[in-house]
Amino acid sequence: MLQATVNQPISCARSQQLFWTVMLMTSSLALCDLPPPPPPAVATITPEKHNFIPSIVSKPLPDRPTSSSKRTLSGKKDSIEKFHNDLIALQKQTGNAPIISATHTSRDSSYTKTWTNDDWEGYQLMSLWRYKSHLLSWPTSPTARGVLPAVLVFVVWTLVVSFVTTHVPIFSRFMEKSSFTMGISSFSSPIALLLALRTNRALNRLLEARSMFGIMARNCASLAGLTSIYATKIDSDKALLIGRYLSIFGWSMKGVVRSEDDQLVYKAMLPPKEVAWIQRNAADTPTCVIFRVRELIASMVGQIPSVAADAMEHRLSELESTMGVCKRLLGSPIPPTYTRHTSRVMCLFLGLLPLALVSAKVAPLSSVIIVALLGYVFIGIDEIGVEVEHPFPLLPIYHLSSIIQRNVFYQYAMMEHEEFGF
Repeated sequence: MLQATVNQPISCARSQQLFWTVMLMTSSLALCDLPPPPPPAVATITPEKHNFIPSIVSKPLPDRPTSSSKRTLSGKKDSIEKFHNDLIALQKQTGNAPIISATHTSRDSSYTKTWTNDDWEGYQLMSLWRYKSHLLSWPTSPTARGVLPAVLVFVVWTLVVSFVTTHVPIFSRFMEKSSFTMGISSFSSPIALLLALRTNRALNRLLEARSMFGIMARNCASLAGLTSIYATKIDSDKALLIGRYLSIFGWSMKGVVRSEDDQLVYKAMLPPKEVAWIQRNAADTPTCVIFRVRELIASMVGQIPSVAADAMEHRLSELESTMGVCKRLLGSPIPPTYTRHTSRVMCLFLGLLPLALVSAKVAPLSSVIIVALLGYVFIGIDEIGVEVEHPFPLLPIYHLSSIIQRNVFYQYAMMEHEEFGF
């Protein structure tokens, strides 16, 4: 009796489990017989691409709202299409004037262009291959060509000293009694100190100039973004005019620091009335650009939010600071007295070095080799310091100005799409 009572609930549980298992299998078979649901319709919108810049949209845009909240960049006198066409026209004139011509060389790695990952991969080779590449490009090195004449002068002086010592007994006896070797050894430390301090100061100037153009590019793009967001709702013509002025700021700075005529650029990008205004002013083009942009923003201050207006003024102040630093670097070199003193000490050292080698009874051929090597090293360091001291011919200003121009246009090109609601 007890066993039957215990087994009864077990049998009921098994019956219920079997029932639900059968029901699930039946439902699964029924679902398998149904046709698959159709895939959801996806609306693909192809963004408009400009020839001047690559498309910055890598994925389809979401569906545009049907509301009438559209941002337009077509004013009464200007439009984004005219802006784009003027940029294309300016790009087609590349190479026709120094202001829009690239000056870097493609024969070897160079600081006069902006680098890519491919440039870094070709530059950071193994030591053996890197040394091989640098040695093979030695004959075409501008630094080597600049150093060679001075090195040849000291080599000829060494040959003269060796010849006179060998063929003139009086001079030979004088050199045997002289101790130029001990005196010349004291020159090495002051020369090394002078060259190190001067080269470090010159490199600091180069890095400061490069950082100024980086700050310039950032502030131009940021100011263009603020203008495209806040000012286009108020006056599209003024907003586009601000963008046109910002797009030429890099080129105008290139004209100032390299003494290049920038009329081709602002005549291509600005309306005739603005061109005439710039030509009437005695100030340089970057100063005119900053003044005109500030004036245009001030005319809309009452309608632009105060936070945005303050941010715009801050960007303009940053541009003024970069312009001032660039002009300071252009007009204030390392004190020439320091450079002259370094050159004179170098001449004394390399001029007395052959006398010290002859007094130490070094063979003439060995003396020539030693003077040539030391002369190339010391004069080369001095030549690099002089070259780097004037940073603007070394900077990739052409590429940086192109980047500023493209980044400004990016900010306005993104405003062509309609506003999305949130």
